[in-house]
Amino acid sequence: MRALSLLATLPMLGGLALGVATTACDGGDAGDDGVSTVTGSLAEGSAEAMGVLHFLNADSTTVALLDVDVALDARAAKALIAHRDGKDGKVGTKDDDAFDTIAEVDAVSYVGASALEKLSVYCTAHGWVPRGSDVLGTFDNVVFTVDEGIATLALANTATQEHLDKDLQLDSRAAANIVAARPIGTMLALSKVSYVGTTALRALKQAAQNAGGGQALPAGAEVAAHLATASEGLWHTSESDYPFTVVRIPGAGGAPLTAANVKTVIASVYVAHEWGASLAERAVEVRTLASFFDNYTVAEDWWEDYQREQAPRFQALQKVLEGELIDVQVFRLGEKSGSWLMGAIDVYIIGRTSDGEVVGVATISVET
Repeated sequence: MRALSLLATLPMLGGLALGVATTACDGGDAGDDGVSTVTGSLAEGSAEAMGVLHFLNADSTTVALLDVDVALDARAAKALIAHRDGKDGKVGTKDDDAFDTIAEVDAVSYVGASALEKLSVYCTAHGWVPRGSDVLGTFDNVVFTVDEGIATLALANTATQEHLDKDLQLDSRAAANIVAARPIGTMLALSKVSYVGTTALRALKQAAQNAGGGQALPAGAEVAAHLATASEGLWHTSESDYPFTVVRIPGAGGAPLTAANVKTVIASVYVAHEWGASLAERAVEVRTLASFFDNYTVAEDWWEDYQREQAPRFQALQKVLEGELIDVQVFRLGEKSGSWLMGAIDVYIIGRTSDGEVVGVATISVET
């Protein structure tokens, strides 16, 4: 099964059409709220819709494939690829405009109910539609398979507010808002409930797994082993290149990691430099995973072949960090020059594990 779009949502659960309603160009039936839904099997958020979105966004999908194999109108095929590839007409560059919703697909010239139906049939027949253990998507840095998403939504839609608040220890406002938002049809919708973020989704996912007998998030030793495999042979490129080393700190993951406490957390594994400021004297910057990994996973026109070849390995490393750690963040520690960190900057990409450890990878970025 191919990797799926990060904006993917669920198929069906308890009779709910698991998607955000959208207005269709071909005039779908309006619901009670007056909002139309896309005609046929491509209801927004269905498994078929997920497959179609990822298929259209894939590098391997070309005008010829859409025109001949899928049997779309040639004008629709050209318009879909032109939309996806952006002004430069090249897939995999920064100006790409990937399809995020079926409504966006439906709005493309010469695309209507017939084209959507053909896309659905083709994607179902050729393995693009996710099922079971296939990756559903990433929501607020939490990765879900289809099965995990179904179980999590079932829990969110049936648990009492007291259970969400007291037993799962969600923010009380998140618990109240989840109950008020029911029925919640998609993981995307759940992630957009006010006060529901990474911590709440992690807690809901693990509680749903435990209730169904599923496997909990891996413990620190297992995460460290996965990271060692995923990072082997990869180097962080700056003014000098440095490898990634695995960091594991037992007993340090009892509280969220912040700029205020990260130096205390990493003190036992920190390797001091022979030059520059000590750990205590270093300033701290906090960045997102995307800000770090986009440099290695989002292709540029000037990339060399080795960079394109390594991109999937960096994507795999990012997936382990996102999927197996709680509250993972990028911490940069260095000497400040004006508004910037300069010199040899320690980079710790770390998060917490299910058994209370802090685990991740570390490297050095030289910036002068």
